[in-house]
Amino acid sequence: MADAMEGQIQEGIKAQRSDILLNIEKDLEKTYQKNFIGKKENVLFEEITDIQGNEYLVGYNERYVRIAVLVTEKEAAQALCNTIGVVEVTGNLTDEILLGEYKEA
Repeated sequence: MADAMEGQIQEGIKAQRSDILLNIEKDLEKTYQKNFIGKKENVLFEEITDIQGNEYLVGYNERYVRIAVLVTEKEAAQALCNTIGVVEVTGNLTDEILLGEYKEA
């Protein structure tokens, strides 16, 4: 309905505004993720996933931030699936996933 109303903004301007908002969102996400670096987080491990050619045990912390740990021993990593472990966050693996080191169950 609203798209049929008079006085519509040009598509190019809409796209430009959308890009600005998406860039702001990315900056806010990066700033938020930085708060976790150097901290220990409880992570519910869900699955082993191939990311950039390596296998990672991936899960979520209590604030639903994705955190991954490099798999060094597949059997041990599989045993951690569906469990909660402590991970020290060391940085970013991707724009959406933090990287950490497994510390304890």
